[in-house]
Amino acid sequence: MAHLMAVCMARVWKAAFFGALLAVAWLALPPKANAAVCSSGSYASGASCVTCPAGSFCPTGATAPTSCLAGTYCTTGVAIGATCPTGYYCPAAASGFTPCPGGFFCPLGAAATTACPAGRYCPPTSGGSSVCSAGHYCPAVSALPTPATAGTYIAGIGATSAAAGVTCPPGNYCAAGSANPTSAPGGSYIASAGATSAAAASTCPVGNYCVTGSSTPTKAPAGTFIAGAGASALASAVTCPAGTYCGLGATATTTCTIGHYCISGSGTPTSTRAGTYIAVTGATSAAAGVTCPVGNYCLLAASSPTAASAGTFISTTGATSAAAEQVCPAGSYCIAGVSAPSYAMAGTYISVLGATSSAAQIQCPAGSYCPFGSAAPTADDPGYYSIAGGANQIPCPPGSACLGGILPDMSFVSFTLDPAHPGAVGSIAFDTISVGGFDTVTLEIRIPMTVGAYKVTNIGFSGANAGQFITLGLFIGETLLPGQPADFAIVYAPGANGTATASLTLSIIPQIGADPDFIFALSGVGVIHVAEPGGMALFAGAVLVVVGMGGRQVWRVNNRPQPATLAGSTPHSSSDFQTAVATVS
Repeated sequence: MAHLMAVCMARVWKAAFFGALLAVAWLALPPKANAAVCSSGSYASGASCVTCPAGSFCPTGATAPTSCLAGTYCTTGVAIGATCPTGYYCPAAASGFTPCPGGFFCPLGAAATTACPAGRYCPPTSGGSSVCSAGHYCPAVSALPTPATAGTYIAGIGATSAAAGVTCPPGNYCAAGSANPTSAPGGSYIASAGATSAAAASTCPVGNYCVTGSSTPTKAPAGTFIAGAGASALASAVTCPAGTYCGLGATATTTCTIGHYCISGSGTPTSTRAGTYIAVTGATSAAAGVTCPVGNYCLLAASSPTAASAGTFISTTGATSAAAEQVCPAGSYCIAGVSAPSYAMAGTYISVLGATSSAAQIQCPAGSYCPFGSAAPTADDPGYYSIAGGANQIPCPPGSACLGGILPDMSFVSFTLDPAHPGAVGSIAFDTISVGGFDTVTLEIRIPMTVGAYKVTNIGFSGANAGQFITLGLFIGETLLPGQPADFAIVYAPGANGTATASLTLSIIPQIGADPDFIFALSGVGVIHVAEPGGMALFAGAVLVVVGMGGRQVWRVNNRPQPATLAGSTPHSSSDFQTAVATVS
């Protein structure tokens, strides 16, 4: 630009120099005859002086006007043209100066306008160009800078077109003419590029905060929550209280779940450690974990204990997994969730490992015995025997042979009715009764000491006169309970005069759960001659006591107590009576 102005000024001054030289040469010419010599600003026309017209200049002694030089202007009556002022231009023969239009500039002495170059602007009457300001662009011949398009910004000076505009980035907006982006206000965000105003900002949602210039909301950190919209800083986040947790971007607290605890500021629940459990919600510390009880295990984050599987047991507290389960040993069973095995009852055994219920118990067979907790039957020693379901082995009675632990005839208890042989071992004596009458012996069975139930499985007579005896009041299948006596009668119905002998057999079997070691007693109540008035008592006070394993075999020893007499009867000597005491040991 400076070079261009220098060239223009040189041209103006060159023209002025040659104009002045011509004027001097003209003055040196000899005057015409009768010609007037005029002062500057006029010229001679014959003998007269005429005012120099506008657009020309007339030095002293001029004989004709000279056109005003380019870059100068000449008003009426001037001796020489005036330099065209800055911001204006003056073509040749100009009588005045013309304003330089916008988009052009005119330096001092300009003969014509000069176009404003791209990247600069020239307001009207500019003597030179100005660099295009930031936030604007200036194509060639710009009178004023053009603002950058809304949604863009131009940070540098001298931009020549709209293409210089940079798209406004997210988190900002750019009004028209922006030299730099303007940040979105705190508490809001602008997600898209090219925003043109603050109206493009969205309010920061709950669970988030938006600092100034945010393009996306920032989630509240885990362990905190933001309940309201429009938060502008991290300081808006509230710490989650103990007993609750807050995930990333939480808008509210969440109660701590079962199996977990949540300290203050928890982002997620913390699992209670293995070997403990937490059954409630809202636990605030690890101390809320309850130690897993025996018979159970507690995995990580357990909300309740898990029972040990059936067939196993857990004897310690704080078990952490099923690996703590111990297999129930033979001789025992384990239902689910136990801390110790339940052992097989006496008289039974369990041979398998991991039995799951009492149904696994097997009754001990005859010839073997099974103490409490047996894993297998134990064979009887020589000289001993055992009944089925026996818990202990029993010495064989004197005079008996125990083969393979089994005593012969051990399935019943018997005693003999033998009125012909009073006092005989193993018998109960009766007097001779009258022919043609009915005599009755009433007996009472009592099991005084044990538990469980016992069942009558056989009632019968044997011997030559068996057909002359019957029983009343006791039947096969009847259940006998400890402490509850059961009465029955033996009736003698003779077929002819004389005495009769028969053996009575009773079989009593303990039921499941009953003690196989029990005592039962037979008590004689009396014998009444019912057919004839004044019948005499044939039997009174006789007692048979059977002691031992199920009462299945008797060993008799004599005992002769004093008899008692029923009303209306005739006393008899003690030799007519006998009590048989049957013992199994």
